[in-house]
Amino acid sequence: MAQLATLSDFEKAHIKEIIDDLRGEKYDSFGAQLLRLIAKADADSYWRLRVAFPAVVEAYAALVMAKVETHDFGLGDGEVPAHRHPNGGGWVADSATVAPTARVGEHASVSGHAIVSGYAVIGEQAIVSGHASVGEQAIVSGHAIVGGRAIVSGRAIVTSRRE
Repeated sequence: MAQLATLSDFEKAHIKEIIDDLRGEKYDSFGAQLLRLIAKADADSYWRLRVAFPAVVEAYAALVMAKVETHDFGLGDGEVPAHRHPNGGGWVADSATVAPTARVGEHASVSGHAIVSGYAVIGEQAIVSGHASVGEQAIVSGHAIVGGRAIVSGRAIVTSRRE
């Protein structure tokens, strides 16, 4: 029997949710093996699996076909997985962490492994990147760029004007 490919951490995380929803059971080795079979199946085997486990095959196909949203933060990394923050609508890289209580303005962005916590505000066209941390009630606004391992906290205000 051929050795099956290992699923990525991303696939495991999402497939666990799919299997839990579809089967109402805990993630188990049977589910993992089934998903590996689906991922590597030829056309004939795929059809057999689809007949035997239609809901699982359909969910796997939907996961594979799902559009991953990306954004170019202009930092030389090109397009990276990202999403719009629900509070303000600014771009946040999937690798960054932004609290739901924080605000990222529509034209602002948070990328890299940056962390924005508390009630911090990243406004206008501000950028938080790298391993920077902005927290509590701090405000980064204008065209300010906070990067590297910078820490902005308390009621600090970082701003910049474009000349």
